[in-house]
Amino acid sequence: MCTFSEGLWNQAWGQAFSTGISQGKNMALQESVRNLMKNLPDMTLEKALEILDIPAELRESLQNDPEFNKNIS
Repeated sequence: MCTFSEGLWNQAWGQAFSTGISQGKNMALQESVRNLMKNLPDMTLEKALEILDIPAELRESLQNDPEFNKNIS
């Protein structure tokens, strides 16, 4: 493989890896929020987000997610 194509391959691999890590973190945070709301009867979405110190940009996406707008059971 030439140096240029190796560089492109490494860049693509790095971006894919970073995207996968980011998606995995988001999925874990969503699962944590879901579990808090499921196992603590008085837990609201806003309180769960506050307790877990979820970043503002992810809070907005979770608050707009229809799954979190219904009651978790």
